[in-house]
Amino acid sequence: MPPLNEMLKVQSLKGFEAVENPPSAPPTTKSEEQSALNPYLRCPLPPFSTTVDTIRQWNMTGKNPVMRVIPLPTQQGAGGGAGSNITNVTTTTSGSGGGSTTPTTLTPLTKLISVPFLAPGQTFNTIALMAKSFQLLQLGATQPVETRIYSNAATQSIDSVRTPDASVDYNQIEGVITDIIFDHAPFQWNWENRIGANADSPQTTNIYITIVNPSSVAGTAPTTVTIVYLPLES
Repeated sequence: MPPLNEMLKVQSLKGFEAVENPPSAPPTTKSEEQSALNPYLRCPLPPFSTTVDTIRQWNMTGKNPVMRVIPLPTQQGAGGGAGSNITNVTTTTSGSGGGSTTPTTLTPLTKLISVPFLAPGQTFNTIALMAKSFQLLQLGATQPVETRIYSNAATQSIDSVRTPDASVDYNQIEGVITDIIFDHAPFQWNWENRIGANADSPQTTNIYITIVNPSSVAGTAPTTVTIVYLPLES
C-alpha cells in the first residue's frame, strides 16, 4: 500500500471527497443592523427606568445589540431651587371686617429651677409653668442630680417610691415624660425627639418636676437645673 501523502495527492480517502467550492456565509441583510424600537416592547411610552423592556430596544430584532443605553430615572420635583425648613406657625383671626393671617415664630424658652441642699437619697418636688405641650431640647445642672419630669401630679406621687437607676414600669405609670441622671461632668443632656404635654383635666401649663440626689452616701450642694424647651401649645 502506498504512503498516505502519495494517496492524498491523487485520490481521496475512503468515505471522503474533495470540495471544489466551499459554501460561503449567508449575507447579512441591512435591516438587521438598523437601529429601531424593539417590536416586542410591551409599552409604547418612552423608557423611564431599567427594565427588561428598556434594555432590549436597541435594534429591530433585539438579537444583535449595537448600543445599550440605560436611561436615567425621572427626577421628582424637577425645576431646581434649594430646600428650606419652615419654623413659622400661622394663626388666623377673624372679626367683623374679615380675617387676617399673622405668622408666629417658634422660639425656644428656658426654665431655671433652684434646688436646695439634698441629703443622700433626698428628693425635691416642684411645679414649673412651661406650656400645655412642648418639645424638650436641653437639660443642664450644676450638680450630679437626677431630674424627673411628669405630666400630672398623680404620676409624680406614684413614681416617688422608685429608686434611682430603676427603670420606669410604663404598664403602671403612664405620665413620665423623661428621667435623666447626671453622674459625671458635663451635666448636660440634649434631646432630639422628646415631646411632652400636660395631662391635667382641664389641661394647664403646669409641668411636675422631681429632683433626686442619686447618691446614697454624699449630699449635693444647692443646684440650678436648666430646662430648654420649645413651646408648641400655649
